[in-house]
Amino acid sequence: NWCCEAFSNLIYDAGDPGLSVVFEAGSSSNRIKLQSRGVPSNWEELMPEGASFPITVNAGTETIIKFCPYCGTNFSKLVEKNKTAFKDLASKHRKLILHHQIIYLLNIIKSTVSRIIKKV
Repeated sequence: NWCCEAFSNLIYDAGDPGLSVVFEAGSSSNRIKLQSRGVPSNWEELMPEGASFPITVNAGTETIIKFCPYCGTNFSKLVEKNKTAFKDLASKHRKLILHHQIIYLLNIIKSTVSRIIKKV
């Protein structure tokens, strides 16, 4: 029910390293984002406690797209025809949207700093 096989593959790859598409349901509009990840979305779970990356890693970047990068389909029309599927994917992708992951990481940093301050 998506516009082309290549776009379906991008949806399937959400959360994995490389290119993918994530859906976000907003209060005023729906968004489809082309996302690039250097690491999987669950990278925090894969790292041993206290470990760090020995190099700087771009965890990911994303940008809103309005047309399929492969076949040119207008996404507002596609979402309108597939409202239920879009809402389901937006709910599933919520944890993959990068600003949600940044808030999660900031909370981890905040709790870590609080523990350090209590020890001092």
